[in-house]
Amino acid sequence: MKSRKIISIILLILMLLNIIQSPVQAMNIPMKETYIEDLGECERHLQYWKESAGVWSYIITTMVGYRIEGNLHYAYCMQRERKGVGGGQEGYNVNISQMLQTSEVWRAIINGFPYKTANELGVENDQDAFVATKQAIYSVMYNWDVGTRYRGADERGWQIVEAIKSIVNNARNGTDTPNKTNILKIEKVGEFKKESAEYYSQEFKVNNTVEMTDYIITDIQNLPEGSYSTDINNIPKIKFSNKENFKIFIPTNKILENIEGNIKISGKLKTYPVFYGESFDEQHQDYALTYDAFENISAEAILKVNAYKSKLKIYKTDSETNKPIEGVEFNFKYDNGTNIGNYKTDKNGIIEINNLRQGKIVITEIKTQNQYILDENKREIILEYECEKEVKIENSRKKGNINILKVDKDDNKTTIEGVEFDLLDSTGKNIIKHVKTDKNGKAEIKNLDIGKYILRETKTRKEYKIALEQNITIEWGKTLNLTIENEKMKGKVKITKISEDDNLITGEVAGTPIANVKFEIYDDSGKLVDTLITKTDGIAISKDLVVGKYIVKEKETGEYYEINENDFEVEITKNGEVVGLTISNKSKTPPPEKPKEETPKIEVPPIEPIKKLPVTGY
Repeated sequence: MKSRKIISIILLILMLLNIIQSPVQAMNIPMKETYIEDLGECERHLQYWKESAGVWSYIITTMVGYRIEGNLHYAYCMQRERKGVGGGQEGYNVNISQMLQTSEVWRAIINGFPYKTANELGVENDQDAFVATKQAIYSVMYNWDVGTRYRGADERGWQIVEAIKSIVNNARNGTDTPNKTNILKIEKVGEFKKESAEYYSQEFKVNNTVEMTDYIITDIQNLPEGSYSTDINNIPKIKFSNKENFKIFIPTNKILENIEGNIKISGKLKTYPVFYGESFDEQHQDYALTYDAFENISAEAILKVNAYKSKLKIYKTDSETNKPIEGVEFNFKYDNGTNIGNYKTDKNGIIEINNLRQGKIVITEIKTQNQYILDENKREIILEYECEKEVKIENSRKKGNINILKVDKDDNKTTIEGVEFDLLDSTGKNIIKHVKTDKNGKAEIKNLDIGKYILRETKTRKEYKIALEQNITIEWGKTLNLTIENEKMKGKVKITKISEDDNLITGEVAGTPIANVKFEIYDDSGKLVDTLITKTDGIAISKDLVVGKYIVKEKETGEYYEINENDFEVEITKNGEVVGLTISNKSKTPPPEKPKEETPKIEVPPIEPIKKLPVTGY
């Protein structure tokens, strides 16, 4: 029996140390000290087994309490061996600096009076409820067996015993603790979203792990001017019922920089707070001080809004082809001068800039491809919050012109009509333009992209050679004047002069070349274009003659030949051609011969035949 008492004392000391040394709960303690007063002795209906005397004795209980702003709250002594209020002991002050933290004792109190009514505890009145709660606290602290320690002196006494058992059972087997952390939380619901053109909103829900009546938004800090709270139906208000969600509205046009707002709420939660009141000396009892079951608990949430959620997309294209232009550099800045940076278009002619805030952005083109005109216009665009703006910017190509004058090489004053040209790119594979000279020998090509080209003559008049192609360069804003000469195609006429027959005068046989024969050549208009004289070989070759038809006329011939009065037509059809023409001349008739003198006849005597000789031997 003695050992059981020692164990109980040790447990009590450990429990009291735990009560005193536990950290204070994060809540507002309504007072620093209070006066514990005697509320009178309770009626005697409960007995306990007094082991030292071996008898059942009545339990004498003084109801004690304290007041805050006139409201009465009850208190329970923590050390039964010390002097407490009642029984002749006047009331005294206790210091309140912390909360009761011992879980079993706290569970005994919150499952007893006044957190539960006398009716809920099954006893007659508040005094009986106070007695039951106080003895339950002792039973937990001293590890007493309720069934053997207590009995009822009457029916009310037995009701008290049953109440003690119930309280102790809840205290020893419960799981609730007084150190309730995070019992009130604010959590975001969904994303920060657009409600209208004027506002964005964030929905919140309030989670509470214990019973709560309602809550109020006490403060909204570090949010833009014009922000306010509403219910889920967008009705502005600050007070909400339990489990009701709320929203915070922020003006769209005020989201200019990142926001980190603070939303504070206060809710009335059923936390069963029990304060620990320490006496000012070690001779007097400390007290566990009950309070309102509901207390105001605060919670807060951080609302972070990223202001840099807008995007800008630039499309740089050719004004003629609509094809993208790579490598064009732009500068971007806000209208207040804040520089965003320089960016270049990619191979698709696109610049994408993310993480921009809303506002007016100034776009300046600072560099483009050589073949394009730099667009010096500054563009201002309005970028709204959390939106993507697309801007198409065109570049005009740098242009130049070509003027072509087609002339005769031999006579630059003579222009040539109808000459056709192809203008090709620098590879010579793609035709850019096809032109034809007018009656003045002129052709022009306007608005050509600058760069290198090939000018190729494809067709000219039949009497001219096709000119050689030219490599040309078109410069920005300039006109390239080209005078292109056409050389006429030329050939020659080769005349071979021979005798048509044997010349009886000269003794020359037919086909003999005849020298010093004079010929004249006329074009198809009858104009004399050349005069030729055959050489000793009977050949005469004309100068270069423009391709075409000609008439060859013999004007003078050799002394012993007749002039050939025929006109001979020849045609030169291609450049460098030598057209051969063989012309024969009849010999002149020689004059008649003079008669010859007769030679006298001489008589020659006949010769006698030789007689046949006789055959002889050797």
